[in-house]
Amino acid sequence: MNRWIRGTNSAVLSAAVVVLFVLSTLFLGSRTGLQWDLTANKRNTLSEKTITTLRNLKTDIRVLTFFESGNQVGSRQILDLLKEYSKRTDRFTYTEVDIERDPMTARKYEVTTPGTIVVETKEGKTKKLYDYDMFSVNQDGSYAFAGEMKLTQAIVQLTSDKQLPVYLLSGHGEIPMSQLSSLTSALEGDNYAVKELNLLKEGKVPEDATAVFIIGPQNDLTDQELAVLREYVKGKGKLYVCIGYSANMASWKNIPALLGDLGVKSLNAVAVELRTTLFNNPLTVVPDYGFHETVNPLDEKGLVVVLPGAIALSATADHPDYRATALLRTSAQSYGKTNLDVFASGTVREEDVRKAAGDIDGPLDLAYAVEDKDGKPKAIVVGNALFLNNQLIREQANENFALNTAAWLQENENLVTIAPRVETLQQAIITRGQANAVVWTSVVLYPAMFLAVGGLVWWRRRTG
Repeated sequence: MNRWIRGTNSAVLSAAVVVLFVLSTLFLGSRTGLQWDLTANKRNTLSEKTITTLRNLKTDIRVLTFFESGNQVGSRQILDLLKEYSKRTDRFTYTEVDIERDPMTARKYEVTTPGTIVVETKEGKTKKLYDYDMFSVNQDGSYAFAGEMKLTQAIVQLTSDKQLPVYLLSGHGEIPMSQLSSLTSALEGDNYAVKELNLLKEGKVPEDATAVFIIGPQNDLTDQELAVLREYVKGKGKLYVCIGYSANMASWKNIPALLGDLGVKSLNAVAVELRTTLFNNPLTVVPDYGFHETVNPLDEKGLVVVLPGAIALSATADHPDYRATALLRTSAQSYGKTNLDVFASGTVREEDVRKAAGDIDGPLDLAYAVEDKDGKPKAIVVGNALFLNNQLIREQANENFALNTAAWLQENENLVTIAPRVETLQQAIITRGQANAVVWTSVVLYPAMFLAVGGLVWWRRRTG
């Protein structure tokens, strides 16, 4: 009798488990948008910028992928990405086209190269992307996938009414555009038209300029250039100024005057951060955030900005025309090194950055968002320029900070968010012996262990 009861209980329990499993499977299958991303850095989760872009679509977007039937490596990751986009809105659809089996569609879109991705709006506007632009090989042999960034940029460009021309000032030793190609590419992806401006040649700021960027000048403005920029700012003009270390910056008069008009002052001091950071370098600052819409999304996600060789700034509290809000700030343990001569050689010793008489106590402000008295964005001022160059802009949240502040300056709230990431795809390189061990373990050892345990349980039940 006891054996019969135990058998009945086991059968009921087994049936209940099967029913629960079936019900769970049906529930999860019905929840098309439900998923858990357990990967490092949430690599399978779309960025906030992508989600916002898809949510705000006012027209239908169709993507056609043209791959060869044998290409399963790169195409699979791109198709998985398109599937994630389609889950977010009914306005986004995608179609797989085999370029060999459907040459008519390929000719219609003038596609001759396998690996082409055509992004098309309902109105017929198109933009072509290529799989080789989405994948790149890093120096360590790993692969980087920039598919989300490229695709979201294409959607923004196709659905925006017009481009916003911004000009990078040159002629004063600024970081050249060739070293800002990652920044300009990111700005162009947000529908900016990035151009170079030499005021000594042009004599004025172009009428279509929505902002003038001054990134890392090594020499001062001329009196004539100061007058032109002052006149520009008095109107609807906007500035994005990044002041980095320069050996002779203490003798400048015109750049400080331009910043002074906005209520901002460079303290001509290099920030030294004593708080321990991952970089373990007192001159590489990982600042705290202020409270502002440009940095709040970064702070909420725990993302940080990295500024090497930052210059301390201050703001005029009672400026009659402008109000500056601190975006980035060092800790109370920091200080500003006012003796700039110790940095001139490029080789800085530990004793060179020790606190001395005349140094400025922290915390130090490193970036400001400047509004006019009507609350309209007028300028972004950052005490660093190196964070924008090609080597550092992809470091941590540097690019997000740059794009968010640029979008705020243009009053484009939809772009003040977390931008798409460039994901690094790590490869596992194993020896032949390790590969054989994996095969024998997974194909032979583990199944044999389960069979042994199952056989033991069966035998004990039969003999018990």
